[in-house]
Amino acid sequence: MPVTLILWLVKNEAFLTSEGVTAVGVDDWAYKKRDSYGSILVNLNTGKAIDLLPDREEETLRKWLEKRPKIEVMSRDRYSNYQKAITSGAPLAST
Repeated sequence: MPVTLILWLVKNEAFLTSEGVTAVGVDDWAYKKRDSYGSILVNLNTGKAIDLLPDREEETLRKWLEKRPKIEVMSRDRYSNYQKAITSGAPLAST
């Protein structure tokens, strides 16, 4: 499948609500490899994507998490910006 088609599908995806979600996974994905990255957030209970963030910056994820205080569990890779964002934006969540 061509990358442009995949990006079109992702941009037009109707994501499920993040209301009441308690377990979230975050990972990055490339708009353009080695140049532009975004973050995808997944409900770990359903395996469904719930949001896409325009970048993988600490502040962006921290703000997203602060709006969702019910998150109890976070899954991430070793990317340091995600670790910092989770520590400040969802301090009670276990990782």
